[in-house]
Amino acid sequence: MKLRRISADRKLEIIRRMHIEEKIPSRIIVPWYYEHHMHKKLDLKNPTTFNEKLQWLKLNYHNPIMQQLVDKLAVREYIKENIGEEYLIPLIAVYDRFEDIRFEQLPDKFVIKCNHDSGSCIVCKDKKTLDIEVARNKINEHLKKNYYYMWREWPYKHIQPKILIEEYMEDFKDNSFDD
Repeated sequence: MKLRRISADRKLEIIRRMHIEEKIPSRIIVPWYYEHHMHKKLDLKNPTTFNEKLQWLKLNYHNPIMQQLVDKLAVREYIKENIGEEYLIPLIAVYDRFEDIRFEQLPDKFVIKCNHDSGSCIVCKDKKTLDIEVARNKINEHLKKNYYYMWREWPYKHIQPKILIEEYMEDFKDNSFDD
């Protein structure tokens, strides 16, 4: 079977089934991802849309500082040195494994998230009502993900996944926080 004659959707389905995504070079798979999601061919020679330009950047712009800036733990040092420690949300703890978290030692309100991804955030406003099993499943699923292999975002490739526990921040006007 020649992969050139089949659709991007079918190509991705085949390589996922075969578990070989990480063996395919980014220059090949990024256009497939783009075509799969955008339903049109990617033009890397003359990118005109925002999304095309993002794909071009993924493949061509590799500033090493980006590796520190995408890691939620490593970026803390950058912020401390360049902007000031007062701009950091206080960090309670860092763990390699969910099973190591000592919930009895945590405050009543806190936030759990992974350092290497997006979407793993768990906001706990009341420790007594936190479903630890749901939290464990969510965090453990996210710890397995590598954004480099998922979306070919190269700065994520070598981040060692960690679990961060941060203080819960809120605006006392309406008991929420915008970001």
